[in-house]
Amino acid sequence: MLNIMIFAERGAELEILQAALAESVSCGNGGGTRTILIEGGVACGKSETLALTGDHASSAGAMVLGATGSPAPDSPPFDVLRQLIDHPSFPRDARERLRPVDDRHTRTPISQRFSAALQELAREVPVVVAIDDLQYVDGDSLHCLAHLIHHSRKSRILVLLAQSLDCPPQDPTFDTELLRQPGFRRIRLEPLGLPGVAQILAAQPDVPADPRLPAEFHACSGGNPLLLRALIEDHRLSGTCREPGTALGVVPGARFGQAVLTCLHRGGAGMPAAAKALAVLGDPARPERLGQLAGMTPASASRALHALAGAGLLTEGFRFRHPLARAAVIDSMPATERRSLHCLSAALLHQEGAPATEVAGHLLAARDAIGPWGVAVLQEAAEQVLAEDEVRQAIAYLELACESCADDGLRAEMRIRLAAITWRINPAAAEERHLAEPISALRADRLPVASVGLLARLLAAHGRLDEARHALGRIKELSGPEAEWAVGSECEVLMPWTWHPQRSECVGATVGSARPQDPPVVPGSAQEYECTLAGTEHFLRVSPLTDTTLGPIVTALKSLLYSDRVDLADPWCTWFLEEAARRGAPGWQAVFASLRAEIALRQGRLPAAEDHARRAMRAFPERTGSLFIGGPMSSLILAYTAMGNYGAAARQLNQSVPNALFRTVYGLGYLRARGRYHLATNRIHAALGDFLALGRLAARWGVDRPVLLPWRTDAAEAWLQLSDRDQAARLVTEQLRMSDSDNSRVRGVCLRIRAMTGDLAQRPRALAGAVEALQRSGDRLELARALAALGEAHELLGDSARAAVVKSRAWRMAEECGAGTLCESIRPDLGDRHPAVVFGGPDNRAFRAAAEAKLSDSEKRVAVLAACGYTNREISERLTVTVSTVEQHLTRVYRKLNISRREQLPPDLQVGMGEIA
Repeated sequence: MLNIMIFAERGAELEILQAALAESVSCGNGGGTRTILIEGGVACGKSETLALTGDHASSAGAMVLGATGSPAPDSPPFDVLRQLIDHPSFPRDARERLRPVDDRHTRTPISQRFSAALQELAREVPVVVAIDDLQYVDGDSLHCLAHLIHHSRKSRILVLLAQSLDCPPQDPTFDTELLRQPGFRRIRLEPLGLPGVAQILAAQPDVPADPRLPAEFHACSGGNPLLLRALIEDHRLSGTCREPGTALGVVPGARFGQAVLTCLHRGGAGMPAAAKALAVLGDPARPERLGQLAGMTPASASRALHALAGAGLLTEGFRFRHPLARAAVIDSMPATERRSLHCLSAALLHQEGAPATEVAGHLLAARDAIGPWGVAVLQEAAEQVLAEDEVRQAIAYLELACESCADDGLRAEMRIRLAAITWRINPAAAEERHLAEPISALRADRLPVASVGLLARLLAAHGRLDEARHALGRIKELSGPEAEWAVGSECEVLMPWTWHPQRSECVGATVGSARPQDPPVVPGSAQEYECTLAGTEHFLRVSPLTDTTLGPIVTALKSLLYSDRVDLADPWCTWFLEEAARRGAPGWQAVFASLRAEIALRQGRLPAAEDHARRAMRAFPERTGSLFIGGPMSSLILAYTAMGNYGAAARQLNQSVPNALFRTVYGLGYLRARGRYHLATNRIHAALGDFLALGRLAARWGVDRPVLLPWRTDAAEAWLQLSDRDQAARLVTEQLRMSDSDNSRVRGVCLRIRAMTGDLAQRPRALAGAVEALQRSGDRLELARALAALGEAHELLGDSARAAVVKSRAWRMAEECGAGTLCESIRPDLGDRHPAVVFGGPDNRAFRAAAEAKLSDSEKRVAVLAACGYTNREISERLTVTVSTVEQHLTRVYRKLNISRREQLPPDLQVGMGEIA
């Protein structure tokens, strides 16, 4: 089997050797081949071919004398000649006559005496001189061999030489001397071709007969018999060859890596050095560049590259045939040598103007930026790979730049950039690892003004508003008030915590405002609102998702949310969430998933809010590592509480959170969520304490915004449960006087709670106003609460029919929202029965949407009043139309909706509700 491995595709070469041997044995009268030089790459079978020919010569009765050149630098003179003379086949008396071989004072030189001795022996028996590793043979021995070859043309002496291609012989004139001999012939042992590999694989019982395998084995080994043998052994031990239909059949293993190193060890000094340089530098490499790195001349480097290719380690383009070959070379190097080569590679590439990413890769491998130029290259490379969303690579480049940078200010700037980039994959790491140093640099006045603005934005994004304001204050101290236009005004930086949806001066700073030549817009008008809304949508449409646009995009989405345009905010947020997922940015996904949870809460979609909040929290590998986690956690607690899943809410509240959370705005959201849980579980005083604490912190930080944190109405509900209507009314009135009172959701909730503090007789009309405002807001859960309160008021006033109809609408809506506790409070007698069974009508959203599309506005008004229990005459009085018109409208409504009675009317058609009372 070994012979097949070594001598496949060697038939022609063996025939030449056999013919030369036969000629030397049979005749000695001159002519024919007397010297053969066998050349080939490392481990391509030179030594085996030499040994096989020697065995045949011995069998034919010839005397075979063998020797091998030594690569050792301290090998003695005449080393190979001594090996020949000391060979067991060499006659003892002739050996004694030739000693001492290195006596230069004898009358006859040793070269002549050696040639004469072998010619004398050849008269009795054919002589074969076999020299392996000719490239290492010492000069003195080469001189003797040259003399023997020149004077043995008519003798029965055959000289066989084997030489590797990786380095020249010790005496450059020896090769020229061979060419002058008429009986000289050169044999080149090339790596195995595809047929030879196929022949070898066919003889292996453990290799399946797959026609695709030979090409893969050949491509990986380059036809080198030693590498091929190692691959087959790896396959035999691990069984990694592919089954039919799979993509890869050969997976090199440890033995392949060892064989690669063996080839390098057998090669000359140039092969290992070139292989190491190529492995570190990366392929392909020019001989000039490779020579500089390996400490070789371009000619030597070129010769080494060809030798590596001849050994099957490299392709014709001087690339490693398999990554494992390169890895084996790199792993064999001591760490200090590897680092040194990487540093030298980086310097060479930088001098040649190579791409920054190519240079930075070597700096990163060496864990050394070398100097200021290296820090600059790492920064440039980070931005380049970031453009391809290779975030972790960019982080690695910048972290090394920070470690190697001696300039405190520049290092702080890079930390800010690192924090922004790291947010993509881990907001917790962005905050913990990278913000402390820039904050310290700011306090020490070592941070450039432009970087202070970036730091302020990051601090605001993490909810650290006090520190963000301090940073903005430092800008004004350092550069004056006008500096805010270079880095962003306080209004812009602290959005959306301090921004009002209809304040166009702040909107324009972030999402684009009217051009100077446009007609003036009246502040606070509907025209201004529409202008702001259009600018926001335009900004979202044209803005790519990047580290610098993330904050403004979130601000724009929240502006839509706080402007009661959840219908616009939700699809945009979904789009950006999908974009973040596509680009592999879990930190960004957490941001948009958290925002979607907030949107779902404001729409009353509690299960969806739970899902989005959980998705956001999954982006945090360390639950207590980030203050941003307070946002999605608050949404999750609010969703569980509204759903009546108090056990799940309690488990979230039992999770430890960092104390620093309560120094950020995210802590305010957490306080509100905890307060709502306490309120729902009848811990009224604890709830009130959380709401009032929230209010104090919100006022101190300048974020006392009902549209963000309606703590006053939360506290008012607590006061109502404590039977203190005056305190509740005071808080509601105070909230209605704030700028956010024009927000339909804020106003609707205020009107609902204020109605509960007033006289029962006036309560239905007040609650009708709440219902109308909440319908515009799109918050179905708050609308269900308002309808439930309205039904309860009708019931307390003795109007049980109207109360039943309104409560049925509230029950259906609460059930669609997933608010189990609210359903129970509205109709505790229903149990688990489906609303369609109880009320006899469809309750799905598709039916409601169809009703919205099919009915005219006048038909909707009649339908709503009818659904609320009004008689036809009462409807006619409310709408100032005839009873006949009411009846005609109802007939058309029933026909369009394919229903037969009032109880089947949709529970929440979107029309004005002021007429209900």
